[in-house]
Amino acid sequence: MNSKNLINPGLLKFFNNEPPAGDVNAENLAQMHQIFVAQSKAFRDPNSDSVKVTRQIITGPAKTNLEVLIYHPEIPRGTPKPGILHMHGGGFVAGTAEMNEGFCKKMAKDLGAVVVSVDYRLATETAFPGPLEDCYSALLWMSREQKELGIDNNKLAITGESAGGALAAQLAFLVRDRKEVSITLQYLTHPMLDDRTGVTNDVSPLLGEFVWTRGSNQFGWSSFLGQLAGLGEVPYPAVPARIENLQGLAPCHIVCGALDLLVIENLAYAQRLVSQGVPTEVHMYPGALHGFMSATLTDLAKNYFEERKQVFQRAFASVAG
Repeated sequence: MNSKNLINPGLLKFFNNEPPAGDVNAENLAQMHQIFVAQSKAFRDPNSDSVKVTRQIITGPAKTNLEVLIYHPEIPRGTPKPGILHMHGGGFVAGTAEMNEGFCKKMAKDLGAVVVSVDYRLATETAFPGPLEDCYSALLWMSREQKELGIDNNKLAITGESAGGALAAQLAFLVRDRKEVSITLQYLTHPMLDDRTGVTNDVSPLLGEFVWTRGSNQFGWSSFLGQLAGLGEVPYPAVPARIENLQGLAPCHIVCGALDLLVIENLAYAQRLVSQGVPTEVHMYPGALHGFMSATLTDLAKNYFEERKQVFQRAFASVAG
């Protein structure tokens, strides 16, 4: 079955009528990494050029060095700003914090927020829990350095795309359980939430035919978990969809394309969040593939960025400070 006729025409134009297909695997990982980085780096919003970017090495887990990129909006230094921790995508096995500079600049500009993007270790270096603990270290650092960064600690949020969305969802559990910091929103863009998708949990052949495939999903999850995807037991909280207790998690907003391999697990997770009392919103984009926001000239991408802006604004406005 072919889903090409269901893809938004603007996306087909972006992909020159041939959306990418094929699995990410150990043999082509270096090439796929370059493609992921190139596609993300292509995004640029001229209106966000005023955002200042700095690099800093912070202390990660077990006193390791961890690089973060910090995006500072044009707001007087004495004014406390919201703080957003961003985690890049790449299926746990590819990508860099730097590749999302355009996305992060726009987020800082649109929201008047300090955005910190963490260059967490990939699964090719270290499996779970290493990447997650990197992200948690970055969040704690933001909270501790709130005065230096100009952040209002009452307005901290986390976000990420794909594997970055998975790490953000996992991070929400650490925040709930460890009680060292609080967040006001977890904004998840087509997050990887279930290692069983495409393995023991089958999905329609119309989903995941292009961009992020079943084989890619299995490879990414297996690399991250350090075991084959879809096994009976997984470490906590590596696979959010397999965690029973969701109560007390931060409010959640999930975005996904209707043709994305991950759309069913995203909708199922949202349903479970709602059933356990977690304030949750979901937006599914018709005709959209995994990573659709990279096609920045399409209405799909424009709507995504406007929605992202409004969701964060509402979340921060709901908090006193």
